[in-house]
Amino acid sequence: MAQEPHYCFVYLLCTIAMRQTCNLSKLAMFFPDTKATNASSYRRIQRFFKEVVFDYDAVAKLIMGLLGLQEVQLIFDRTHWQLGKKHNNILVLAIVYKGVGMPIFWTGLNNGKGNSNTEQRIDLIERFKSNFPHIQITNVLADAEFIGKDWFNYLNKENIPFCIPIRSNAKVQCKGKQDKMHISRCFDDLKKINEIKCFKNRKTIYGNKVYLSGVRLPDKTLLIVASNTFQGADLLDKYRQRWQIEMLFSCLKKRGFDLEATHMTDPVKMEKLFAILAVTLAWAYVIGRWQHALNPIKPKSHERLSQGIFRVGLEQLAKAAMLMMATLDYFSNPKQVVRFFVVY
Repeated sequence: MAQEPHYCFVYLLCTIAMRQTCNLSKLAMFFPDTKATNASSYRRIQRFFKEVVFDYDAVAKLIMGLLGLQEVQLIFDRTHWQLGKKHNNILVLAIVYKGVGMPIFWTGLNNGKGNSNTEQRIDLIERFKSNFPHIQITNVLADAEFIGKDWFNYLNKENIPFCIPIRSNAKVQCKGKQDKMHISRCFDDLKKINEIKCFKNRKTIYGNKVYLSGVRLPDKTLLIVASNTFQGADLLDKYRQRWQIEMLFSCLKKRGFDLEATHMTDPVKMEKLFAILAVTLAWAYVIGRWQHALNPIKPKSHERLSQGIFRVGLEQLAKAAMLMMATLDYFSNPKQVVRFFVVY
């Protein structure tokens, strides 16, 4: 059996799609080399993650080629899970894509706490701009972890629109007041659930002038979202699309690939595994939408689809993977693998 790295990449993609786990010892059981023991296949996988150098720009271009977008909304978030006392954290830059966040760039975090810094976020956006200079960034979404003066300064300097919630204890200068006060005080009059308040004039938060909109959530907490571009109710509507990255993490974990089952903790190796998952997820979701267009999934009484787009696509991808693993002699180079999945 050939030992080139692209074979191992394809085997991992196929076995993850079929077995829906990131436990490497379990994946090794389904590697197609009948002459190799499970232990030998497992060592092969370990060597792959230790020695192979990934071209993450090429992975991003493959994913963007599947999506076919001319403008994008970007989402920042961090996924976290724990193995024993070790905390695994990956900072992800994803694209809003028809109900799911599609990962495009990511970096493993190895700082204990897991929080990202401004330099790491800027690096991911610069990588996106460098690889896709003709694709317009129409919005950047994130949660309240992604705040700060330097971060807002960068987004404003690059003319990148953003919708990011701010913490209720952020200080703001209110009209007619000499001292700064907590921003939550400006929304004290929001009493009813789902009641909204929007400021027409910009206020200075973290050294930057932004529009502010707030809403009283069902749990009675206050959500305040800041933007350098959007305002009013439109600002809150834009921010609501951030939930799509939660769908992404759900697909990567229990609903899909069971990322938390991996025993790897090295951030560099985790980035390589994440690249394989990103390609697998993109193919599965695009296949699912294609299948839904051909044979629409019936909705339930509450109007949600009886089966998710990702699940439909993953089942089709798993079938294609089983067929491919049964005809391995045909796949002598990576281009034939890509052609197979596109045609299938």
